[in-house]
Amino acid sequence: MGKDTHMRILVVDDDEFIRAVCLLILTGAGHEVTVTANGVAAMQRLKSAQFDLVLADLEMPLLDGIGLYNAVLNEYPYLTDRFLFITGRLTPANQTVLEGWNAEYILKPFSVKELLKRVGAFML
Repeated sequence: MGKDTHMRILVVDDDEFIRAVCLLILTGAGHEVTVTANGVAAMQRLKSAQFDLVLADLEMPLLDGIGLYNAVLNEYPYLTDRFLFITGRLTPANQTVLEGWNAEYILKPFSVKELLKRVGAFML
């Protein structure tokens, strides 16, 4: 997983503001960050680069967070436990899936402190 002080993080969210905020916060904390707007673009990025963490929105066009996770599970199993989902709306169905996977998630809006704490937990 790279150096102990930083990670390579792929941020996947269709909301341009969320992508920009995550980029600013995470690069400010010393991480190397790549942003994409949907799961299809994320899969393209994963073909050419390795990441330590995927920060993915649950609800996106083309390929949502759950679809992205399933695709990554098949093609990049090293990332299976390296996902942090973000969502502004946690439906009962999505919550059931996330709990079934024992997946980590963070609710929008989140604070800078909360994001850094949750991301930092993946460095241990």
